[in-house]
Amino acid sequence: MVYARRVATGRFGPGARGAAVAFCAAALALSWALGASANSGGRTGATGKNGRTCTSCHQGGAVTPTVALDGPSALDAGALGTYTLRIETDASITGMGAAASARDAVLAGDVDGGTQADQGEITHIKPVRTPDAGVTVYTFTMQAPPFGGPVTLFAAGNACNDDGQTTGDEAAATTLVVDVSGPPRPPEPEAGVIPRPEAGAPADAGPLDAGDAATGDFGGGGCNSTPSRAPGGALVLAIAALAAVRSRARRTRA
Repeated sequence: MVYARRVATGRFGPGARGAAVAFCAAALALSWALGASANSGGRTGATGKNGRTCTSCHQGGAVTPTVALDGPSALDAGALGTYTLRIETDASITGMGAAASARDAVLAGDVDGGTQADQGEITHIKPVRTPDAGVTVYTFTMQAPPFGGPVTLFAAGNACNDDGQTTGDEAAATTLVVDVSGPPRPPEPEAGVIPRPEAGAPADAGPLDAGDAATGDFGGGGCNSTPSRAPGGALVLAIAALAAVRSRARRTRA
C-alpha cells in the first residue's frame, strides 16, 4: 500500500523521472561551464616530445602554420637561456606548448611572453589573437641541466579559427637541440634499483598509454588554444535546473 501511494504521487513515477532529467541537465551544464574555462590556459603533453602534438585534438584547418624555435644552441651546465616560439599564420588565435628531453632541465614561463610553467612543461597563459603582421611570438626560458650532453627542446604551435571547437584548426611542431657543456652525467642505476629524485627536478608524465587515448585524458595537455566561453549562461541553466529539482521534490512530498 505504501509503495502504491508513492507511485501515485509521482515519487517513483513521471515526477521522479523528470527530476532526474533536470538534475542531469544541471550537472552537464555545470560541467561544461567549468571545463570551458579550464582549457583556455593550455594543455601539457602535446609538444611532440612523446609523439603527440596539438593535432591530436585540433584538425581540419586549411593552412598549416609555420613555426620556428629560436634561442641559444649551446649552454654551460646550469646556465639560463631564453627561447622564442614564432607562429606565422592567418588564423584568428594561437596557442603553444614546449618541453625538454632532459628531466633536470628546468623550464620557466614568461608572463610578458605569454607563457607559464605547467607540470614541467610550458604552455600559453591564454590564447593570443594573431596580430595584423600574422606572427605571434611566445617566450620562455630553460635552465640547462647540471651535466653535459645534448638536450632537445620540443615545441608546438596551434592556429585556431576561434569558433570554440577543435575543427578548422591546424598545428605544427619543431625541435631545437641545445648542446650543454659540463661534467658527464652519472651512469643510469642498475635494474631494480630505484634512484632518489633530484631536488627540484620536474615530474615527467611519461608517454601516452592506451587508456589515455581511449578516454581523451591527455594529462592536462599543452596546446589547446580554444578560448574559454563565458560560463555565465551555463551556470544560470544549472542553477535553474537544480531549483526545478528542489521544487518538484517539495511538491511530491506534499
